[in-house]
Amino acid sequence: MAHPETGYERQVALYGQVPALSPGINDPTTAVHALSHSSALLCELAQRDLSPHVLRDDHGRIRVVLRRPTLAELLHLAMAQPLRYGAAEPAVLARLYMLLRELAWHSRHEQRPTIAAHLAHVRSTAAAQEIRPDDRADLADLADSADQALTGHWPPTAP
Repeated sequence: MAHPETGYERQVALYGQVPALSPGINDPTTAVHALSHSSALLCELAQRDLSPHVLRDDHGRIRVVLRRPTLAELLHLAMAQPLRYGAAEPAVLARLYMLLRELAWHSRHEQRPTIAAHLAHVRSTAAAQEIRPDDRADLADLADSADQALTGHWPPTAP
């Protein structure tokens, strides 16, 4: 039996990308790399039962209820600060779109509205940025591919 993950372990994994985007460092490459790790973790957790875990005593009485964070909470944790601090970086926006596409592909039907809401938020944030037209077109394509993944389609990418 695998040991249960603690909230602290998740926070360390998901907050790893934030220092890379702080004004003193501003390293989009590290943020993109950290978002890749967040994506892998979220895709794994999307397939797990994250409902509360109930522990009972020898008589069957409930003694402890361990609340686990929902996928929506974890997704917010993974995306909020990178989007805030990396919104002007096309590479960070691209990786956020890819994270949502990957998560959509691994998600269950009931999880998809949360993913769609985050996709809409990234789109509106990206639209407010001054981004070169060719980068904007690439980002629009990635956003569209995330939309398609939400409907169960994963289009091939150009070589």
